Amino acid sequence: MINKSEAEQRWDLAGVGYFMKAWGWMVLTDMHGEIIVKEAIDPTRATFDYDTQEYVYSEVLRLVDESIKDLSR
Repeated sequence: MINKSEAEQRWDLAGVGYFMKAWGWMVLTDMHGEIIVKEAIDPTRATFDYDTQEYVYSEVLRLVDESIKDLSR
């Protein structure tokens, strides 16, 4: 959704996509602690390394910043 929206310069949809992704990571780490983020979408792996909550929260903030940037366009 995000890639297609950015290609079409639909910044409103891209911003919403980034926000939904951030919200999903935040809720998941709040509920389960350490989760898989860096390797979450790697079809070549059968086992994954868990990321710390600190890393997940930094990723959430990065995604929210991207969301704000796109929604401000």
